Amino acid sequence: MRSNVPDRDLGRSYHADPGAPIRIAVETLADGTPLVSVWGEVDLATAPHLERVLADVSAGGDTDVLIEFSRDSFIDSTGLNVLIQASRRLRAGGRALRVATENPHTRSVIETMGLTEVLALG
Repeated sequence: MRSNVPDRDLGRSYHADPGAPIRIAVETLADGTPLVSVWGEVDLATAPHLERVLADVSAGGDTDVLIEFSRDSFIDSTGLNVLIQASRRLRAGGRALRVATENPHTRSVIETMGLTEVLALG
């Protein structure tokens, strides 16, 4: 599966290996909240990349972190574990990882695993 990357300024872009089925971009919203946008597959091969991006974005900040998954994204249990660990680190500092998605698969996986509250699924 190849991701659909929107044609807009995405702030800092992070790329995994060339040709990897994931694209991650980071921008800061008007209220200072970091927004991490993900297109493509978050699985065993790409989850470490997302983990590094989330660690970078959450380091030293004092706001929640918002992560959005594109409509054509995919996440497996390895990717969910990255989100859970990031959420735990943020919660330890009084912050939260908030997840937004229009992707029915991603939403269903989070809900089925009982992670709606842990990941502040909106």
